[in-house]
Amino acid sequence: MKKQSSFLSYALPAFVGAGLLAFAPAHAAILADFEGGTASYDNTNPPATGTFRDTAGDTKVNISSNGAGNDFLIFTPDTTITNAVTIYDTTPTDATAATTNVFSIGSGLRGVFTLNIAPSAGTQRTQTMLGIFNPTSTATNQGVYLNYSFRSGVSTEDLNLTYLTNLLGGTGAPIADATDVNLDASPVRLVLSVKNNGNGTVDILGQLFNISALNSTGTPGTQLFADLSANGVVLGTGAGQLDIDPTTGVGIIINSFHSGGTGATTTNADNLTFTIVPEPSTGLLLAVGGVVLGLSRRRRSRQS
Repeated sequence: MKKQSSFLSYALPAFVGAGLLAFAPAHAAILADFEGGTASYDNTNPPATGTFRDTAGDTKVNISSNGAGNDFLIFTPDTTITNAVTIYDTTPTDATAATTNVFSIGSGLRGVFTLNIAPSAGTQRTQTMLGIFNPTSTATNQGVYLNYSFRSGVSTEDLNLTYLTNLLGGTGAPIADATDVNLDASPVRLVLSVKNNGNGTVDILGQLFNISALNSTGTPGTQLFADLSANGVVLGTGAGQLDIDPTTGVGIIINSFHSGGTGATTTNADNLTFTIVPEPSTGLLLAVGGVVLGLSRRRRSRQS
């Protein structure tokens, strides 16, 4: 007699495997740690080497010269409120936004972008932003920024999500804003994530965490604000819509500016990363699929 396999022998491994796939922590891929010196970053216009391109064509973003595995970007916006802006572009010599590197976020998946920063300011406010954008868009809202506003010693530090209006550092209407607090937190990790809902909308999440050092690659410390979230943001070129296509891909932009007061301010930045994270709902669908497959195999086994 042919031995019949139990339902659990088929379904349980599929269910467990799908669950582990969905809920296992994703490994962040470091796109840039800037340890290559000018080979990692070159602020000449157009750049001769490197994996970034300054969109303003100036020299307000530079790379440190510490060596020994401790180099980072240095943003020095001036006191006339001129932005220091750079975009991730592994072919910077072509000076064309349309050929900027893009990162695809498939339907039902979440793309997570992180950047370590160490802002430094006295009575001036320094705003540092990690953003995503559509390289070919001419719409009003071409992307999204997660913006950390740092001002030492006063209760005017905040975190917000805002629309990106151009690649020179322009910002548009706010999407979500945190209450002003007195943190004096530096260094920190900016975390901007976008979920592709697959129905013409995205869910956007912004977070800020303490980290032990600017070049930290480990698990961050305390979350400094509550989550900033905007769910169901409609994609398109109309009023109040966001003109990105997460499936085709989005570019990465880093922007820093000095928004008032006198004296110099700087922001150091390190370890830009990108990760694709399966959503729990995706894992549940995979698990359910495993159960159905197990039932189907069990039925065929009994009939044979």
